[in-house]
Amino acid sequence: MIAQQILFPTPKTCIEREMFFRLGEGTEYTYAKDEVLFLRKFTVAFFNTYFNSFSIGKWSRYTTVNKVFLTLKLKGKFIVTLWREEQILGKNQREIIYEELVGSAEPQEFTFEFNSVQTTGMYYFCINAQEDFSVYYGGYYSVESAVPQKQVKIGIDICHFKKEPYIRRNMAEINSFLAKHPDFAPHLEVFISDNSQTLTKEDVPYDFVHFFPNKNVGGSGGFTRGMIEIQKANANGNNVTHALLMDDDLTFDPESIYRTYVFLSYLKDEYKHYFYSGIMNRADRRNIQHEYGALWRGGDFVSLKGNFDMNNFDNVLFNDCVDESVEFAAWWYCAIPIELTINNLPLPIFYREDDAEYGMRNAKGVIAMSGVCVWHEPFDSKFTPFVCYYHARNLHIANALHHPEYGVKHLLDYTWREVNMELRFLRYKFADLYLQAAEDFLKGIDWLKNVDTVELHKKVNGSVYKMQPCENITEMPFVYGEYIATCNKPPMTKKEHWKYEYLQKYGYRHKCTQDIWCPIAPGKVRDDMFANAKRAYHYDINMKRGFVTERSKSEYKRIIKRYKNLVKLAKKNFDKVSAGYRDRLSEITSIDFWNKYLGI
Repeated sequence: MIAQQILFPTPKTCIEREMFFRLGEGTEYTYAKDEVLFLRKFTVAFFNTYFNSFSIGKWSRYTTVNKVFLTLKLKGKFIVTLWREEQILGKNQREIIYEELVGSAEPQEFTFEFNSVQTTGMYYFCINAQEDFSVYYGGYYSVESAVPQKQVKIGIDICHFKKEPYIRRNMAEINSFLAKHPDFAPHLEVFISDNSQTLTKEDVPYDFVHFFPNKNVGGSGGFTRGMIEIQKANANGNNVTHALLMDDDLTFDPESIYRTYVFLSYLKDEYKHYFYSGIMNRADRRNIQHEYGALWRGGDFVSLKGNFDMNNFDNVLFNDCVDESVEFAAWWYCAIPIELTINNLPLPIFYREDDAEYGMRNAKGVIAMSGVCVWHEPFDSKFTPFVCYYHARNLHIANALHHPEYGVKHLLDYTWREVNMELRFLRYKFADLYLQAAEDFLKGIDWLKNVDTVELHKKVNGSVYKMQPCENITEMPFVYGEYIATCNKPPMTKKEHWKYEYLQKYGYRHKCTQDIWCPIAPGKVRDDMFANAKRAYHYDINMKRGFVTERSKSEYKRIIKRYKNLVKLAKKNFDKVSAGYRDRLSEITSIDFWNKYLGI
């Protein structure tokens, strides 16, 4: 069975050539779509790359596959060399498995076996042209197993909200892929939960796509609706085995979905309850890996193998040869066995941490490998004001369910850290949201079970600062040069920071007189930027929008008083509330609850 096609760069997904193939120094060649013409003999192309290596270590560990073959379509004369390479203790070790001289005056397919006693690391190949004007046309890896292939069908589960251009493009790409690979078509369907209720049949005129108008109950409600619809389809004999949860604003190559399907078809029984994760790469720098998987750490996430340059094969090897603990896979691309979802659905928490909680609850492990990925706008390049409420509240719920060791002290310490930061940033409404998140968590599972999520979101969204174009803000005109000066301003020294932090109490002990223009994105804004700030223009350089805040001692005192009241409330109710979430979890994850919640 073909396991993965050898891919070429394409403007539709990625044009980083060294993620696909590498050419030796001085190589004279012409590259066109799906074809590399070598103009001179003795020129070499290596395929030890992110997309075109074969992760034999992962295949050997998790699947029943026991043979791997390479088929190449060539014209002219080539020396074809098969390699195996792995990374051990930071050093690369490689070996030549097989080498052969092949040739043909016309395009012809040649097949080679990776017959190696070692089944760790990664397989790849290189081709060395032995005459002028030799041509490489592509190829594929195929696999064999002594165990019969499992029947696998993927139901792509997409939660959609006003992202029609992405949906139209991505469904068209899948349709084109299925037309080229008709044998794969019976093993794939798409289920779209339309939270914005804006999709039409003209957007997705394909028989394999089903979409369902849904209440705007966030990502958790949208993805859950998709799981429910897949279960309904299975009740009518559809035989979907895995729900592949995907964001609605991605770029991807359908080849990733095909590779997922083949891998799951040979999965060993002991790994059948593992989640299969696609890696997220950055949409703005497509060779940069954002996340391979993540750890929870009480909500203080550890994003694994981030900021890797995947043009570098050392990083590709590290990706697949060095295992790290992975607690959950994000829902930008996550294949979940559908049997796990039966009467065991996500939490009704609207947005954020739904994937982390569900993974910690159900995944026996997470599998990921290079070459199965999506491209997504990086989270550090966008700022959504209401996110802090959902992140904080749902973090407390997930900790109560899965990490009771993070007790009342963790809740209070986390809340104070975030509130204290927002006070320094003069963002009092954000401080209120962190406090509201903790207060709502302490209302317990009955509150979560019965709250009107749509109305709550309107309230939360309406309570934050409104992002506006800079030309609409008249009280403090935007000065780009001042903004850049603030961004480039070096951090305070320890002595300066101590004076600011302790003697001036973040500026609330003395009169501040300065107007500042500052970044808004997490990781780019610092408290010392506000040392003498009376007013601040918080600017999102990606959205070209912002808002103005002004220092207020009365607001500072009000927030401090609200936090002190939270301390009393948490110490009184935390243990009972946390136990309630654990003991009554099934009440908010059952199919009956969700049918009522969604009104279906």
